[in-house]
Amino acid sequence: MLRLMLNSKSSLLAHQQKMDNISNNISNIDTTAYKKTDVNFEDLVYDTLKRKGYPVSRDGKTGYGLQNGTGIKIGRPIKNNRQGSLMKTEIKTDLAIDGRGYFEIIMNDGSKAYTRDGSFRVDLHGHLVDASGNYVNVIDEKGKTVYVNNIDSRLTNEDIFVNEDGEVFAKGENSDKKIGSIVIKDFIGNDALIPISGNLNIPKEGAQSINASGSKIYQGFLEQSNVDIEEEMVDMIVTQRAFQLSSSSLKTADEMWSLINNLKK
Repeated sequence: MLRLMLNSKSSLLAHQQKMDNISNNISNIDTTAYKKTDVNFEDLVYDTLKRKGYPVSRDGKTGYGLQNGTGIKIGRPIKNNRQGSLMKTEIKTDLAIDGRGYFEIIMNDGSKAYTRDGSFRVDLHGHLVDASGNYVNVIDEKGKTVYVNNIDSRLTNEDIFVNEDGEVFAKGENSDKKIGSIVIKDFIGNDALIPISGNLNIPKEGAQSINASGSKIYQGFLEQSNVDIEEEMVDMIVTQRAFQLSSSSLKTADEMWSLINNLKK
């Protein structure tokens, strides 16, 4: 009886955590380039009933006899990397990746982060930056990061041009001056990145990065969230029903326990 109550409790906690995950996805439905997270359930350890006083038969395959589950838990959230739709903004500093990969961002402390959110702008010094002022990594032909003091032409919010290959140009009256190329990195595995503040992610220890191939960059577009409200609502209804079932199981176990206690009296 106690085991039934503990199993019901673990199920309630797991489904509540899944409901929290669904709520987080729905709340980010309008967040630029947000990637939804999916969660699954995992079994807790099994308890064998092969003990003295337990009238159970021996299992010829495992030798452990009957086993009893001890409940479930929520698994590690997995980021869904399905691409969101591209929305045209006609803002020259808005960039969207069509395909795999992430923009490489240089943080204020020199570390690197990665994002699909291309809501960029050109700061007063002529650098292409994100909403927090972190540099978008633009490299020259030698693979070195391009800074304003290394070039003789500066970008502006109106004179910037980015082609589909990620090459950045400063438009001039007579010709365009190439500044460099935007770095697009991809990572092996769906759980290689850890989200931090905003839409930025950092790689896990040991995560392998590669140069994204086959991806294109569209200027004047932004990638939308990949959250499908219909999918989330269906998951929410199923999770609510499972939560109610677990609650009913807990209530039944409590009533049976109360009945047994009254019989003793």
